[in-house]
Amino acid sequence: MIKVAVVGGAGYIGGELIRLLIAHPQVKLTQIISQSQEGKALSEVHPDLLHSKDQIFEKDLDPTRADAIFLAQPHGAAQKLLESLELSDDSLIIDLSHDHRWQQGWTYGLPEFFKEPILQSKRIANPGCFATAIQLGLLPLAKTNSLTNRAYITAVTGSTGAGQSPTATSHFSWRHNNLSIYKSYSHQHESEILSSIHQVQETKWNQISFVPMRGCFTRGILASIQITNPKADKNQIIEGFLEAYDTSPFVAITETSPHIKQVSNTNNVAISVDCFEQDIHIVVAIDNLLKGAAGTAIQNFNIINHLPEDLGLQLKPTVY
Repeated sequence: MIKVAVVGGAGYIGGELIRLLIAHPQVKLTQIISQSQEGKALSEVHPDLLHSKDQIFEKDLDPTRADAIFLAQPHGAAQKLLESLELSDDSLIIDLSHDHRWQQGWTYGLPEFFKEPILQSKRIANPGCFATAIQLGLLPLAKTNSLTNRAYITAVTGSTGAGQSPTATSHFSWRHNNLSIYKSYSHQHESEILSSIHQVQETKWNQISFVPMRGCFTRGILASIQITNPKADKNQIIEGFLEAYDTSPFVAITETSPHIKQVSNTNNVAISVDCFEQDIHIVVAIDNLLKGAAGTAIQNFNIINHLPEDLGLQLKPTVY
């Protein structure tokens, strides 16, 4: 069994990590760290884990008790924690914050496109949720140097994307029956997306117009991507997507436009590709907490430990 610790276990993403790791057949969950919930039973913080009676939240991480450490902390906290610890080079660290994405010494953990470097790494920077959905829609085009004109992207995320701490725009009375735009053309995931594309596409390209939206649902991301390409050939593009994801266990290419309920509560991805005259239209659906965070982190954990990629991630979507 592989000994695992979760730091930041009280939040939405930390809770998802715990749920998945408890059920993972090759994992022994040795520590769950939370500064704010120290001493509390797991079920006090995550009531759906009522049957997990034995474990309690601890305040301080002991790296000697874990072979792998998942960091599900707020942005900025992971870097500070790692600077305060003496860690073995053999300790696997998977950081789900943006602190180390595309930073020297860290491997960017999008397994569908960077599996080989992930296999060789002990320091994984997990992708952001919007970045995951959008990259899975763009990178097959980047592989064939097909990104030439500007990509116009609108993506809607559920309220869990804002984290567990309540804010004015995550309050139920504000979010319910509402839809809003935020961080237009300035979202932090844009640079992350472009860094990935520069790794995959031979010709440089940086033309993204991204409009994020807050949806009135709990979990999931639906991304709509439109790109003009006068040379677009629908059959060739679809073939490129099928080839790009031929060995990816979680990605399905569908002929009909996907929706969030097809992937909610899973690590799955649904993608549709269509062409309208000179326009390519790509739609991507993921669960923001799983494929956009905790699920991909465990997918990376499996890859590095030479386990089946979908081990512990064979989940059923909640359609009803």
